[in-house]
Amino acid sequence: MKVTAVTTSILAIPQKELYYYSQGVGRGVNSVLVRIETDEGITGIGEGCGDRSAEAIAAIIDEMARALIGESPFELERFLHRVYRVGKWDDMRRFANQALAGLEMALWDIMGQANNLPVHQLLGGKFHDSSSCFAFLQGNTPAKLAADATLWKERGFEVFYVKVGLGRERDLACVAAVRDAIGDGPKLRVDANQAWSVGEAFIMLQALAPFDIDFAEQPVHWTDLEGMARLRQSVPMPIAIDQGCFTDYEAQRAIKEQAADVITVGPHEAGGLSALKKVSTVAAAGGLSICRHGVTG
Repeated sequence: MKVTAVTTSILAIPQKELYYYSQGVGRGVNSVLVRIETDEGITGIGEGCGDRSAEAIAAIIDEMARALIGESPFELERFLHRVYRVGKWDDMRRFANQALAGLEMALWDIMGQANNLPVHQLLGGKFHDSSSCFAFLQGNTPAKLAADATLWKERGFEVFYVKVGLGRERDLACVAAVRDAIGDGPKLRVDANQAWSVGEAFIMLQALAPFDIDFAEQPVHWTDLEGMARLRQSVPMPIAIDQGCFTDYEAQRAIKEQAADVITVGPHEAGGLSALKKVSTVAAAGGLSICRHGVTG
């Protein structure tokens, strides 16, 4: 079986509700749909992340796809080597992975169809029979966030995320309202998206501690592993690393620096399903938990 064509389509999906977080306001989701065709009539589908620029991601996918035409879709590791090393995308992994993920997913789709097997069996088989999901709450006021939390709790969710880093009083009021809405049992997590300095993070996380925070995600800039490590030793809740840990190399550094208790990562950041599995393996070796999420929803 050989790859004969690779095409992309840009998808722009508006959100029903505005998405408020410390870096701005999100109004929709951009994705790049990837289709890989083969000479045996099997077509694989994948999704590249258009979070920053869907047009740029589509152009990178087109460039990377040149290494696939005429090649076997089963030679995944060789393709990844050609993209990263020969194509020199290794120097830009944090951006390139968002494009590569779409190609890699489509290749797994082809391999699964060709073998009449679900992809998880090709990746080594399932470990769990089910997986829990969290509710990322939407709204810009305590009342709206509390109402959203109530809605998702009624639908059976037991883990809730609140965006913080939008101002001390706002953060405290919103987190308090959500905790009141969901009660004492469910898990409540906060995500600052790198909003704070180490000093600000220390003050805010101490103030948020009475609300029984399950973990605080990426409180400081992604490059500040030393600051993350200092926070881990000084605040009364676990620290999760997100923007600071997209690859297995970065996971190794985070473990070495003792910068986090949890790694939150998804296939688009890591560069695909097999790359996500590599990050998970490194995390497990270092005693860290994984919280899988997605850039595009």
